[in-house]
Amino acid sequence: MPRNSITPDKSERTPPSTPPRSTILANPTLPPLPNSSNTPTTITPATTALLEELSGTSQNVMVVVRIRPLNKRETQEYKSLNCITIQSDHELSIYKDSEPKNDPLTRDKQNKKQFTFDYVFGEGSTQEQVYTQTGSILLKKCITGLNGCVFAYGQTGSGKTYTMEGMESDPGIMKRLSQDLFDHIATISDKIDVTIKATYLEIYQEKVIDLMAQKQGLSGRGNLQIREDKLRGIFVENLCETPVSSFEEINQIITDCTQYRTKGETKMNAVSSRSHAVLTLLMEQRERDDDIGYTYKFSKINLIDLAGSERADATGAVGERLKEGAKINQSLSCLGQVINALCQQRPHVPYRDSKLTRLLQDSLGGNSVTLMIVALSPASVNFEESLSSLQFADRAKQIKNKVHINRDPKLQRIAELMEENKKLKEKIAELEAIVAGRLGCTPMKSPSKGRKSMGVGEQVDYDGETKGCCCIVQ
Repeated sequence: MPRNSITPDKSERTPPSTPPRSTILANPTLPPLPNSSNTPTTITPATTALLEELSGTSQNVMVVVRIRPLNKRETQEYKSLNCITIQSDHELSIYKDSEPKNDPLTRDKQNKKQFTFDYVFGEGSTQEQVYTQTGSILLKKCITGLNGCVFAYGQTGSGKTYTMEGMESDPGIMKRLSQDLFDHIATISDKIDVTIKATYLEIYQEKVIDLMAQKQGLSGRGNLQIREDKLRGIFVENLCETPVSSFEEINQIITDCTQYRTKGETKMNAVSSRSHAVLTLLMEQRERDDDIGYTYKFSKINLIDLAGSERADATGAVGERLKEGAKINQSLSCLGQVINALCQQRPHVPYRDSKLTRLLQDSLGGNSVTLMIVALSPASVNFEESLSSLQFADRAKQIKNKVHINRDPKLQRIAELMEENKKLKEKIAELEAIVAGRLGCTPMKSPSKGRKSMGVGEQVDYDGETKGCCCIVQ
């Protein structure tokens, strides 16, 4: 017993009207206490959320489709009609034969293929509408400490780069997400320290090239290697990571690095992307009053504009353009094989068959909230390519990722124990209050500063905390 504790005489420990402790505990008329042996334990939503955060949750890859309008080449040169019909915000159908504009019922039903996705955007969709249903949703999850990935897929000339990069007057997902990210940081900067770094690379003919290094005039960054780390996951070794503190800075990086991306002209696209471009935002967060670091969280957001699949006879590619197209198709084929392996739950997934799939390893079947945007041409001349893209996307939406908040394992364990300790203290206080109330005792409270008088059965430690109960003091 502490030297300065105040203990009443034995004759005062138990009031005359209160039966002995053994009698109280054995009294069968008392109702059972919560969480006793005959009361089932309940898991609160807060506990469930904590368990999900620590162990990870399973989440399917989200897939949306965006259909661009017919262009002049398709309508004038090929006399193409629209071969895609949107049934709702989530369903579309594609027909092998062009649909007569005024008589959609004349189609042969055997030529109809129907698909369902998370969202379907029609020809009149705006950049803002697409971002609201894609990048905005992803960002809300990433700021909690989750990894995220948005990648645009489709044949060449289908509108992938427009969706991801956009134009100066009508920006795409990359710039809109970056703007919202810094707007969010401004609202929490008084409580949380947030650090943002950006990287920008391209995969050209199976070589990882640092676009940021080219912008800065650095050499030796033309064939970087992809590595893996327990905390960071998949990353590119020696890749330039540029700290950014405002949207204006990241906007300038996107604008400048885009100029260094490999592009070329084909019959299907005057400014065809000949490489896969990957903008990555690395975000670190920690509460300002956290000296230990247990609130530290790390997020990685990949924004990817894939090069489009293409047929040599349609693009008219020869020489270097033909070689580029072959490499693009090869990497996209490897991507398809990875998706097939994940959907069929094969024991081996061939991530290492290409640089693209290796870089997407976390995003497909790993620790990432992943969203795929399928860009389509509605022209009947592109029916085969559009159908192939839809079938590809239909398989991709079956992939399940295991997402969890990124923390250092040691710091995560500290956070887990501190949260558990907090909940146990709250439960003890709750149980003491219930017991005291049912036994007619006064709940124990910490005495006010400078207070010297104690109630019956109270014991005071050096720190002034009240312990015990008048009916259970030994």
